[in-house]
Amino acid sequence: MQSIEVHEQVVDAFARGWLDPTPDAWDELLDADVVLNQPFLRCGRGAQLWRDEVARLLAFLPDVRGEVLSWAGRDDVVFIHMRVSGTAGGRELTFTATDRLELDLSRGVVVRRDSYLDPTPVAATLLTRPGAWLPWWRSGVGPVLGRRKFLTPRSEGEAMTSDYSRQMTRALGVTRMVVGLTTVARPSLAATVLSSGGDRSGDGVDTAVGRMFGIRDAALAAATLSADPAVRGTGLRLGVVADVIDAGAVLLSRRGGVTGRGKVLLGGAAALFALAGFSALPRR
Repeated sequence: MQSIEVHEQVVDAFARGWLDPTPDAWDELLDADVVLNQPFLRCGRGAQLWRDEVARLLAFLPDVRGEVLSWAGRDDVVFIHMRVSGTAGGRELTFTATDRLELDLSRGVVVRRDSYLDPTPVAATLLTRPGAWLPWWRSGVGPVLGRRKFLTPRSEGEAMTSDYSRQMTRALGVTRMVVGLTTVARPSLAATVLSSGGDRSGDGVDTAVGRMFGIRDAALAAATLSADPAVRGTGLRLGVVADVIDAGAVLLSRRGGVTGRGKVLLGGAAALFALAGFSALPRR
């Protein structure tokens, strides 16, 4: 059978699996010892690992679907560009990804999957949807949650985990830079979220504190996005410490007019940032 025919069969089986996903929807497509490198899902080896991760994904996004937008193949490699959508926190979550599939042409099965996507918009979207946080945690999806960090087998996943760490570090740096610069430009936003709206006598202080917060986050973002691995690691670790302090200060505050909404939005977001930063730290 010529490679183009194998490519078409693989793409067709891949697309059919995503039309109505189930853990075993790709059983005929994947080699039993397939190598998996995939953001937001556990990396490793084996078709059973893939079934386990699909089950986790469906627990978080029961209506998740994928649509193949385009594909190209050459020799024993196929690239598939797709759009993934589902409902998270009561609203639609959509992102695009590109899969690189290595094939065993003689059997028409996938022996390696490398998935590439920019996690920044996905992480940013989830951070603004508190209703999605508990299902996300319960499902176990996403190494941005620290608990998934310990699920990747050390003997099989170190290089893949390193790839994930770089992607998540970049996502955290970009997101933190956006938050920091936005707060510097409009420091009253943080005060508006935190304040109960009653006493506005401290607006000047709130504005100054908000601007200092923004400068701090922008500086941490610059370090996190540095080309120097040592500086990048330091920025990541300092960001985790800062986010833990922020989360504790907001969630445990009893005075100062901090509203329940402010605690959920800022305290919860800071806690998720801390977990994300922790999960992105390289394992020793």
